[in-house]
Amino acid sequence: MPAWESHNPTPPSLVYPPDGLGKWFARQGLPSTRIEIAPNGKTVCIAEMRGWLRSVAEKCTEDPDWHYFLVLDPEWLDSLGIPFETFLLPGDLLDNQGFSTPAVHGEVEGRTRRAHYGEAILHMELDGWQRVDVTRGQPPKPDDWICTNECNDHQTYWPYNPRNPKPGDPALARGQYVRVVGSLVTDSPHMMSDQFATNLVLRLGYDVVVARLRDAELVNLFTLGADPGGAEAAARARADAAEFNAVKWLWGPNQSQEDERHPARFHEIHSPDYIEVLPPKAAKETVRVIAVVAQNGLSSGDVEEISVKIPAPNRPSQWHVLAHHKLLSANTIASTVLTDEVIPLADGIRVRVRVQGEGGMGANGKFFAIYRVGWTLQRVVVVRAVDSRQPIDVLELPAQAAGLSIATEFIVVLWNAGPAAVTITEVAIQQDYPGIFQLGGQGTVVPAGATVNLLGTFLPPATLPGPFPANPPYTVEARVTFKTDDPQHDRLDLRLTGRTLGPPLTSTVAIAPAEIDFGQVNIGNGIEREFVVRNTGRHDITIEAITIRAEAPAGQFRLYTRNPGQIVPSYSTGRVFAYFEPTQHGSATAEADIAIASRSIAHPERTVLPVKVQGRGNVNLRPDDKPLR
Repeated sequence: MPAWESHNPTPPSLVYPPDGLGKWFARQGLPSTRIEIAPNGKTVCIAEMRGWLRSVAEKCTEDPDWHYFLVLDPEWLDSLGIPFETFLLPGDLLDNQGFSTPAVHGEVEGRTRRAHYGEAILHMELDGWQRVDVTRGQPPKPDDWICTNECNDHQTYWPYNPRNPKPGDPALARGQYVRVVGSLVTDSPHMMSDQFATNLVLRLGYDVVVARLRDAELVNLFTLGADPGGAEAAARARADAAEFNAVKWLWGPNQSQEDERHPARFHEIHSPDYIEVLPPKAAKETVRVIAVVAQNGLSSGDVEEISVKIPAPNRPSQWHVLAHHKLLSANTIASTVLTDEVIPLADGIRVRVRVQGEGGMGANGKFFAIYRVGWTLQRVVVVRAVDSRQPIDVLELPAQAAGLSIATEFIVVLWNAGPAAVTITEVAIQQDYPGIFQLGGQGTVVPAGATVNLLGTFLPPATLPGPFPANPPYTVEARVTFKTDDPQHDRLDLRLTGRTLGPPLTSTVAIAPAEIDFGQVNIGNGIEREFVVRNTGRHDITIEAITIRAEAPAGQFRLYTRNPGQIVPSYSTGRVFAYFEPTQHGSATAEADIAIASRSIAHPERTVLPVKVQGRGNVNLRPDDKPLR
């Protein structure tokens, strides 16, 4: 038997490992997984996943394979230390969204064609022997693969019964909570079919392609003497398939579908070695996935958007409060996101996302995020005052002069909303500037339904090392973590923020030059110049956004970075590029704000660097011409 659980001593994950050549790749780099080498030398990633069966195939495919679809359990991924936003790819949603329930599709309030929504679903595929698809070879039949069924008239052999893998367990069925151990792979995006129609969709758009394909179908049907009524349906079916391919291509433009890093690849357990039915488990969270891609363009890119209402599961009790988290994937291009809005509701959240592709044939707009909505049992909370029941997660302190010998005292009020006493077992403070905040309370017992006061002090030093802004008051912050003996919710976080009236300091973030003059540029030509962002602080900074706040005339300038969300390490420089491409004669100016964030212990500190660009557009000049005045 292998070193992991398997129904068969010869596990299918090793008989048919991923080829590693473009069709399938072993998913590597994830915690709580193991890498094995198959007998043919191929790499295999063995992983255990848990979740709820959404679909169990009634019969095999011609490959032959047996298919299953699993709704992933977020708690299980958390226990493995696998972040959802690192694990899931846009392709997981694109290829599996058809297995989301009608109720889930009904959560969409409005969307454009290239905005997609669904659940976090994992495809599972069990290989049978002998194979028609020989991409991974045709090894001899394992002697212990003896299970057959009606598949291929009992000529297909399985490592176990695909419908009921574990003796003593019930047959697999929709809704069961199961654990699966097997080969975790990413599969090809499958986007190369009908490239003619796909390219038409990318160049002309869906509606134009439907019309052209319908006309072509009508000609064919007329020639064949068939009923022309089917032309519209045939044209839309072909255009829909081409649009699906186009969306995958837009997620990884100019990337081969055999590229292991292609965002439109999707995960599979292929093959599962072990499937066990576990006791029923109710989902404690609603997990939803949003993927929006917007095509770039010459002058401006397309805009794609979606609005959804994500419901929380049933609230377990009055002691539970709504909790929601947005997990933003690295596949998002922040500079292309126009709207990224989460609105808490009484029983869920409303999400609005709007994305635009860049002009000048720049980047496609991309947004990919996972949303987790549920309830958390939070007995002990920080409240605004002794007689208040309004929870807070930020406590703002009055401004304090720097360098004083006597600290300012403050009170943190804890309220126990639960039915039993809770003990504060630890009070930990993380702060950028040690010693500014101090807070006691370790060992404090908070009786049920009661409040207690914890005494703290705020004493900023005479000088602060930044990072910015350059003029006081400076905001200093700390994160306080209370550990408790509450078995359901054993920690509580509070952010302390206070202003210190210190002396002026030199900003650790600067940009040069502050203004760029492009001079005279012929209409139709373009020139690129650069601003240099210098970081002399002790934290990395991120160029979060670049916003043109005033431009006359409009559409003459673009400001951008080569890498959206560019990080400038401490004591390093980064670059912001300005591009002037006049479309009309005369002077043009623009003023822009470059938003910078610095990662500190408590939260990102932000500043804005203003810049200005100007230039003059001229009609095309010969060397001996004089500019128009």
